[in-house]
Amino acid sequence: MARRSSSTRTRSSVLAASGSTLLLLLAGCGGGGASASDDELVIGTTMPMSGPQEALSNSYHSMKSYFDKVNAEGGIDGVRIKLVVKDDQFNPVNTPAAMRALVDQDEVQMLCANQGSGTFASVRDYLTSKGVGSVPMTGESALFQGDATGFGVLTPYELTAATLVRHAVEEMGLSKIAIAYTEDGIGLPFKSGAEQQLEAAGLEPVAEVQLNAAATDQSAAAAKLRQSGAEMVLFNHVAPVVGQVVRAATKVGFTPQWGLSYPALNEQVVELSDGALVDHAVFVTPFPDHDDSVLADYREAMAEDNPDVDETDFLTVEGWVVGSVCTDVIRRAVETAGGVPDREQLLDALAETTIDSELVKGLAWTRDSRDGSRDLRIVAATNEGFTEVAPYAEAPEVRLGEEH
Repeated sequence: MARRSSSTRTRSSVLAASGSTLLLLLAGCGGGGASASDDELVIGTTMPMSGPQEALSNSYHSMKSYFDKVNAEGGIDGVRIKLVVKDDQFNPVNTPAAMRALVDQDEVQMLCANQGSGTFASVRDYLTSKGVGSVPMTGESALFQGDATGFGVLTPYELTAATLVRHAVEEMGLSKIAIAYTEDGIGLPFKSGAEQQLEAAGLEPVAEVQLNAAATDQSAAAAKLRQSGAEMVLFNHVAPVVGQVVRAATKVGFTPQWGLSYPALNEQVVELSDGALVDHAVFVTPFPDHDDSVLADYREAMAEDNPDVDETDFLTVEGWVVGSVCTDVIRRAVETAGGVPDREQLLDALAETTIDSELVKGLAWTRDSRDGSRDLRIVAATNEGFTEVAPYAEAPEVRLGEEH
């Protein structure tokens, strides 16, 4: 199938980085400083707008397009959304300074779609101390436990793994399942969910192989996976890392089925695997496909605003979806405030969010329950693209939020 180049991304709005806290003032109403007018609500985000993880900023571009659309239609009862982004290069060392600048200098009232588990973990307590609500992009459920002000849209990684195991066992008839994992907030919750669901099915993993995501040679891990004789390997990471591991497995003659999660769901991962994932991989996701009818406005906006950004990328779809969720929160806070809401009013609105639509399935937040959707679907990599093989269904019940 025709695939967009993996190097595709928007660069025109990325300024040359100067230190770790590059500031881009990108307002939905077309530029300007971070200070708000009487009819503007300032919200913020941190993103890797430069550096080796720059492709993760695809979600920023689509979220901005969503807010631009809201503003072009008159805003929310006349309140316009101004989005301010700081470049942390997806590095938790940089994120605290970037976040302090957003909160203390730019006086953002809420954070939306700030990327990453490690980056959010580095500022979670600070945001709580400031009473700033946030909707970070992470499936690490432990980050949403206790007295915190973060609310998750993405399905917890434990549930994605459990859903993959259920599908592999009940629908694919597989029993020899290995787990590849990184020892961090991406890999360990995923490993826990897989172990719990395998136990519920009366099975044990045939192997558990720890990987170093930063390694340039995954041959040792691939050899261990091959020795296990696994029919399926479960793995949760972003496309470049998944592609590297799959290529290493192929080189040693190991071509199992792969059970993967939404962070890797884009056409790039098929290219990076040299096509080895075609007919050999299933992905679990909480969101519709980029070409679904419910995302017609998304495709139109991306073609007009960001023609160089890969609209097939899960991250790009994610940004649009999170933009819609944040807009729903802002709309209710504006109604309560009768104008531009403050941090407390936005935090109250976050804690009273219930969304069950074609775009966002089964999202329900309270002060005590703040993680993401429980409804997931499964797609397979084929020559025609990603094809749904299992419709939305509630994930199996497994324990969440264990500290690792």
